[in-house]
Amino acid sequence: MGIAAPPQIQEAFATSGTANTIPVASQIGITPGAASFTDGFPPLTATPLGSGGIPPSVGDMNGILKMISAHTAYVASGAGYPYSSALATAIGGYNIGAVLLAADNSGYWLNLTNNNSTNPDTGGAGWVPVDQYGLGTVSGLAGANVTLTATQYGKQILVLSGTLTANINLIFPALATQWVVVNNTTGSFTITCKTASGTGVTVVQGGWPTATTVTGDGTNIYSQAGSYVTNASLAATLASYVTSASLASTLSSYVTQTSLTSQLAPYDTITARNAALANYLTTAAAAAGYVSNAALAANLANYLTTANAASTYVSNALLATTLSSYITATALNSSLANYQAKSGIRKGTFACAAGNPGTRVTFSPAYTGAVPVVIVSGGPNANQFQTVCVIEVDLTGFYASSSASGFICSYIAIQ
Repeated sequence: MGIAAPPQIQEAFATSGTANTIPVASQIGITPGAASFTDGFPPLTATPLGSGGIPPSVGDMNGILKMISAHTAYVASGAGYPYSSALATAIGGYNIGAVLLAADNSGYWLNLTNNNSTNPDTGGAGWVPVDQYGLGTVSGLAGANVTLTATQYGKQILVLSGTLTANINLIFPALATQWVVVNNTTGSFTITCKTASGTGVTVVQGGWPTATTVTGDGTNIYSQAGSYVTNASLAATLASYVTSASLASTLSSYVTQTSLTSQLAPYDTITARNAALANYLTTAAAAAGYVSNAALAANLANYLTTANAASTYVSNALLATTLSSYITATALNSSLANYQAKSGIRKGTFACAAGNPGTRVTFSPAYTGAVPVVIVSGGPNANQFQTVCVIEVDLTGFYASSSASGFICSYIAIQ
């Protein structure tokens, strides 16, 4: 069975009665029979009256009981003791584990070192804050570093204000604890929370919505942003990692020539291109004169109308602007020659020679498979069109002969 709680002491013994203030030093030889903390009641008060003794004083008796019961009543009320320089000196410093009330009565300080005489309310070494209520305010921040006072870092929430004129450091004590930092400052500069000799973290502006939790490990300060990361801060962080090169490298593993060709295959075939360009690409020379940005855009638009095509995204103007930097007469002629070769058509001109076997015309590239059909038209010579004969057609070319020489002929070979 536990011990029953004693009655609460509501006030000191002899509060209104006669009660002397008991001194610490001995009163022997100063005040006969007076009590002190050094002697208690002196031997004279225990000496018989007949032998010259002096009975204990009522004031002394009440005084000692009043002092003892005053502390009992104080503790019973739930109050704590603040730092006392006189007590610290008298006892040689506070014991490790001692807990003192903060000067502003918001919480407590815990002592981590033995024989500690420093004042925790002024930043004394060896003291750490314990459950101090309220906000620590740091105002007037501008262009100089600021070291937090004990009154400020004793609170777990720090509210910063001021107009920054430079990047500054907010110096925290080297403690293993956490703070929430609310950066209400203005100005396009940064605040780094750090210890005097350790590393730290930058806290973003924006007030309570962007409040940042920082943690000390006794040496450095670290960020514990968690749910306080904003789009802006996240974008700034990612920007240092996502570059054009890294993004291109990442995408290259997904977008390859093979996969892209596979996606475009239904819309990009030789047959489709030949049909689309047939009206404009009759000869290499004609292509340069007839194929314009507008005509090409209009022609391509006709083929980008299926449900799976990009017609809702590719406009004539946009496509024309994009293609104009790539499609030139030279490039187009080169592309046309390639498509003509793939479709079995060879065409060109040559200077005809008289006699047998005449002029040798070579196909570029040579054919494979069946021998092509060759049609030749003779150019004017002496104001008359000349007759030209085709002789010995094979896979690599043919001979052409006429009764006259020196005029230009055109040919087309079809397989």
